[in-house]
Amino acid sequence: MNSVFKLFTATLLLMLLTTSCGESTPEETITIDPAKEHKELMIAFQELADPQTGLLDQTASTAYVERANNFSNQFPEDSLAALPLYRSAEISRSIGKPKEAIDTYKKVLERYPNFYKAAEARFMLAFSYDEDLKDLDQARVAYEDYLKRHPEHTFADDAQMLLRNLGKSDEEILQELEAQLNAAGN
Repeated sequence: MNSVFKLFTATLLLMLLTTSCGESTPEETITIDPAKEHKELMIAFQELADPQTGLLDQTASTAYVERANNFSNQFPEDSLAALPLYRSAEISRSIGKPKEAIDTYKKVLERYPNFYKAAEARFMLAFSYDEDLKDLDQARVAYEDYLKRHPEHTFADDAQMLLRNLGKSDEEILQELEAQLNAAGN
């Protein structure tokens, strides 16, 4: 009985080894050249919008976002992955996926803190919480973080104004501006 079990086990093992040779498993990843992938993503980004209408192609945009995220996941410390990932956040926001955009802006900031667009990513994170999700608490925290880290950045004045007007309606903001103009004119 023991020798039959050993023969069965050996045969089963041999069958498993010979049938799986050459087949890829889901765990396997395709190795890519970071420089080549970066270049291809830069070209793909330019081709996302319809040249006639300027509208983003939803399918191509979704594919770009997935590809940029895969690139960043495979090379999380390679600075070549930062710009495509940042652009994928912009695309996600543009195609109506603000939560995905927010998660991606966070990933950009975590993985690539020295990325030349880190300040913009931090601002857009706050702006997305504010405008897209209407999550005023998170927006406040993110605007304050942006201003603390980038007080002299191009968007600092905008962030201060947005922070001052957080939660106010357009009508309330307009009334305040009119009151300031009237006070300045007196």
